[in-house]
Amino acid sequence: MKIILSIALAIACLGCNEPNPQNGDLDANAAKAALLDLMRSQTSPFEGADSTRFEKIGVAEEGEGKLRWGAFTIDLVQKTYSADVVADTAFWSYQGRFLVDPSGRWKAENFSKRHGSK
Repeated sequence: MKIILSIALAIACLGCNEPNPQNGDLDANAAKAALLDLMRSQTSPFEGADSTRFEKIGVAEEGEGKLRWGAFTIDLVQKTYSADVVADTAFWSYQGRFLVDPSGRWKAENFSKRHGSK
């Protein structure tokens, strides 16, 4: 009996280190939700971004696993995003990735922000 229980536990833990998001694979809805969460929780990377306005913007498929959401280009295959925002006198460029957090949800992480003036 102990051997059977040990084998069952070993089999159950084979994928323990693999990401297993509660909401499944990264898709348009999960990517949008993760970016909205990032905008709301870490305002400094996205100064002036209105998450309420962004929430109303739809996600458009561009093919080959790429999506467009406002200024964001999302790559579902690479699990990355980028955004370039150009204003009259300045520009901002963002790059980041999507990861699975300890609770099993997709989250967005910003790893690069560049800002410049024209």
